[in-house]
Amino acid sequence: GELVPDHIVTALVLERIKEDDCRKGFILDGYPRNLDQALDSDRNLEISDGPLDLVLNMVVERGELVRRLTGRRVCRKCGAVYHIVFKPALVAGRCDLCGGKLYQRSDDHRETVSKRLDVFEEQTGPVIEYYRRRGLVRDIDGSCSRDEVFQRIRKVLNNLDDYL
Repeated sequence: GELVPDHIVTALVLERIKEDDCRKGFILDGYPRNLDQALDSDRNLEISDGPLDLVLNMVVERGELVRRLTGRRVCRKCGAVYHIVFKPALVAGRCDLCGGKLYQRSDDHRETVSKRLDVFEEQTGPVIEYYRRRGLVRDIDGSCSRDEVFQRIRKVLNNLDDYL
C-alpha cells in the first residue's frame, strides 16, 4: 500500500528514456510527482540526455475533476469500464457486454477523490511552480472535450521550437 521510493522511480524513468524509441523525444505522464523527483531527474538529465524542453500542465477546475473522477463504473463480472456521463451503459447499472452489475469502486467515491486531489495539489503544485520559474510550463485547458484537448496539445508540440 505504500508508494515506491522516489529514487527508485526516478532511476526507472531515467533508464527507460535511454531506450532507442525515446531518442527523438518522450512524454512523461504523472512524473515527476513531487519536487524531490523533479530535482533528482533534472540533475540526471542535465548530465546525460539534456534537460526537459517543456511541461504541459492540464488545467481543469476542481469541481469538474471530481465530476469526472467519481463517474466511473466497473462491471463486477467482466471488468468493463463505463462513465455515467462520458460512456454510459445502455441500461443503467448493467454492463452492455455481459449484463453484469456495474459498481463504483471505493477509490472513486467523492471523499476519496477529494483526498486524492488534495494530495496531488500538495505534492505536484511545487513541481509545476518549479518548472514555471524555469519558463517550461505551458498550461492547457483540459476542461473541454478530449478531441479539443488533443488538438491543443498537438498545437503546442508542433510549435515546440517557438518555446525553446
